[in-house]
Parts: sequence; C-alpha cells; structure tokens
Amino acid sequence: MGAFGSFLGGILTIGGIFLSIVVTFTLTSNFIMFILFPIFGMLGGFALGSLNSRKARSQDKYKNEYVAYASMAFAAIAFLAGFYFIFGTARIAANNVSDFADTVVVSLAAASGILVEIGLGLVIANALSENRGY
Repeated sequence: MGAFGSFLGGILTIGGIFLSIVVTFTLTSNFIMFILFPIFGMLGGFALGSLNSRKARSQDKYKNEYVAYASMAFAAIAFLAGFYFIFGTARIAANNVSDFADTVVVSLAAASGILVEIGLGLVIANALSENRGY
C-alpha cells in the first residue's frame, strides 16, 4: 500500500485523537477517563502494525502474540465502552454538557479508540514493510 497507507493511517490516527479530545473537553466537562480509549487504541495499533514485521511473518509464535495483543486492546476498548453503557450512565450524564445523548458520547469516545488502533496499525505496518513503495 506504501505511501497511501501511511497517509490514510496518519489521517485516521490524528482524527481519532482529535475526536477523543473533542469528546473529552468539549462534549463533557473534562471527563478524563475517555482518554483511555485512544491509549488502548495506541497499544493495539502498535501490536497490529507489528504483524507486518519480519519476525511475525517468519514465526507463528510472534504472529499469534501480536494478534493476541491487538485483540486485547480492542477488547479493552469494547469492554470499557460496555461498562460506560451499562454502569456509567449516571457519571456520563453528570459530565455531559452537550445536546448529545449519553450513549452517543460514549460511542464517539469508543470510535476514537478504534480509529487510533486502525490508523496507527496502518502507519506501523507500512513503516515495517520491506518494499515501501515510495
């Protein structure tokens, strides 16, 4: 994919981080716990991008390890969103200063983590590829 994949991954990563900042500081009254979504996304993105490394392509144990790390980060995003959907609605409602519903705010925060994971995975995978396609 080359330069286009890195460009697309960069746009997704920056968009996810920007979305997280907007949700945290604009839609809620500085509800800092929403920063966990892009942090988990970054951890998963590093693992997802590492799947393109020479070590992961040549040995299945490393490939399985990186898949497990990326899956754990994605599951952390999903479980954190599920926690806020089920148990954190009162906390979100107390901090929500926008006209959006509480579930929309949590969905946007979770989407920011997923965007960061996919985008950073693309950037790192293209950085590790052998034929970079400049």
